[in-house]
Amino acid sequence: MSELDHERFDSVSVDIRSPMGLLYRGVVYSPQFVPDWVVEVPRGQLSLMTLTGDGGLMSPDGRVRIPAGEQCPPLYCSRALFPVDSECCEREVTLEKQFCTVIVKVEGISHLAVRICGGVDGYDAAMTPHPGVFDYCSPPFSGTFSIRVPRQIDTSLSLSLVEGDTVLHTITLGERLASCGYDWSEDSLRDVLLDIRLRDAVVNVFLSSWTPGSSFSVVM
Repeated sequence: MSELDHERFDSVSVDIRSPMGLLYRGVVYSPQFVPDWVVEVPRGQLSLMTLTGDGGLMSPDGRVRIPAGEQCPPLYCSRALFPVDSECCEREVTLEKQFCTVIVKVEGISHLAVRICGGVDGYDAAMTPHPGVFDYCSPPFSGTFSIRVPRQIDTSLSLSLVEGDTVLHTITLGERLASCGYDWSEDSLRDVLLDIRLRDAVVNVFLSSWTPGSSFSVVM
């Protein structure tokens, strides 16, 4: 774990299991991020999961649920299934990004709020998306605002532009991202930039490489 960014990750949860059940669960703190972090386990087929960024939302059984009205926590996770058949078995950990940051840039209006709704409310113990209600509304802002959303299982994700109590427009964000080729099954999720120009009634979509992915027009 020595290559982990100490400033970015101050601790990592470690979960080791065999077919018989849980063998080890604990938290490794940044001073322990040494080249060889060791734990004793029996021989056999094991699963290893490491996770950070849950913000205290992980339950004792390993599930993460996003509370109503909150963003997805900045989750990073690594999962592996492998045999232990010798006195020493080494496994390298690479933490993958389990959330997408939707960066909303708005031109042509100020003090606008953005509401994102979807059908995933967290992750189960295997870090697969859990169906449920995700509903987050930003405070009013001018310029740019970022919202973290969990890994999706369908195209139901929607984004609404809200001014006061009035919904100005709702964008079928999940469908739009699918049309741009966004892949929710990637090991590490990419971020998305939405460039919204209300004067031109245009929404431009950019993936995290910051090269134009696609654009589409909306009627305001």
